[in-house]
Amino acid sequence: MMRIVAIISFVSLIFIGCGEEKDFMTHSAEVAVIDISSKDILLNGEKIGDTFNDIENESQTLMIRSLERKIKTLNFRPKKAHIHIARVNSFKILFRSVASVNWLGFDSVSIVLGDDFKTPIVEYISKEPNPCSGPRGIVRELLKMNSEKNLSAEEKYDKRVQELNRDHECAENFMELDFSLYKSKDSLFKSSRINEIGLIDSKKATSFNDDKEVETYFKEIRSRESLANKKDKDVVTFACSKNLLTDEYALYLKLLAKMSYRIKFAQIE
Repeated sequence: MMRIVAIISFVSLIFIGCGEEKDFMTHSAEVAVIDISSKDILLNGEKIGDTFNDIENESQTLMIRSLERKIKTLNFRPKKAHIHIARVNSFKILFRSVASVNWLGFDSVSIVLGDDFKTPIVEYISKEPNPCSGPRGIVRELLKMNSEKNLSAEEKYDKRVQELNRDHECAENFMELDFSLYKSKDSLFKSSRINEIGLIDSKKATSFNDDKEVETYFKEIRSRESLANKKDKDVVTFACSKNLLTDEYALYLKLLAKMSYRIKFAQIE
């Protein structure tokens, strides 16, 4: 009897998985489905480009031109993008795909890596300006000489007041959490930074020896009361080497997705 139950459970899981895949990969007037295999770029089931030539071998632009051209010919303008990335593809392909749909103005982006349709990764798309973006602290001071050479004393004063107000808002409301993943001489390096106390240029860096340490770290950050009211408490920047394959970085993206983080993507050259 136990064996029969196990078989029924296994069959049920197969049907559940197939249902999730069908739902994610079904396009509509609201949803555009972008499927990128090792060879082809497909939009709503139709081949529109070549993965190697249009993405992997293209170095002049972040935009996937074949995708841009095809989207512009559609009679409807989808608001949501579902992106499926094959297991054998590089992070560069994922990053270029996300950059393209952002440029094309989609309101929401969900990503599935490989065959795991149970754990879609949700991209963070901000509707509000972030005071932490742009140069701050030491970097801003280095750029100041050229940017202020034609300003009057009053204009310089007003600019400094605005900068201080933005810095105060950033310190009060943002923690600027990120996670970096890169490879050197066949070794995979994992680290994270967070602005725990809100001061400019005060990010604390942590390196990890194994995957369990990564999970423990993010669970601890998520449970910290001092960070509970931060506006970006559910946001993390995922910075990854462009040549890492899906199987090498997917584990970490899925971990963050399961913890309900929304992801901002950055590419490490």
